Amino acid sequence: MSYRDARVRRSAEVLARREFVGTGCLSLLSQAACASYSTKPSDTMPYTQLTEELNGLVADATVLYQKLRHYHWNVSGPHFFALHQQFEVLYTAWADAIDDLAERVRTLGGVPVHTLASVLHLATLEEDESVPGATEMVRRVAGDLERLHVRISDVLDEAEETSQGTADLLNNILDHVEKDLWMLGAWLHADDASQPLANAFQEVPAEA
Repeated sequence: MSYRDARVRRSAEVLARREFVGTGCLSLLSQAACASYSTKPSDTMPYTQLTEELNGLVADATVLYQKLRHYHWNVSGPHFFALHQQFEVLYTAWADAIDDLAERVRTLGGVPVHTLASVLHLATLEEDESVPGATEMVRRVAGDLERLHVRISDVLDEAEETSQGTADLLNNILDHVEKDLWMLGAWLHADDASQPLANAFQEVPAEA
């Protein structure tokens, strides 16, 4: 299942939860479900640390997104066509992930990070002002994904204790990070970079 398909499956829940902010419960839900979705400050306080950590992920994902746009625009050389396309695939997926993470922050009663200054303050990933060669671009993206994997895993540990919906979202993002790392690593570590270029960036086979 693609990240976009998985995202669609969560859309109904996200939209439903939005209706609870300041408007009360939807009639299609039971009173018990209504109580579980309460957005009163007293109910969202336990999520304060989690929303802060999620905002850190939003910030890192935003820096990575812009870096991928930068590489998509500026890659050159014999691997231009494959990498130009692959960077677009990656930044499109991360645009969806950023939206999901930010909406999760709202669902838990927080305010998503929304200024560039705040993004750069919260992010652990760094911008890239240079224009590296194609291979170095792939290497830097892989390095950022490895750091994101660690940070997402740390947030996941807390989410599994406090918010199953958040844990499900983070697990889904981790799955895609791991697949992207596999494909980028296959391209980087091959003896003949021109050969895996056609294979490493193919869609990952569906899991059994």
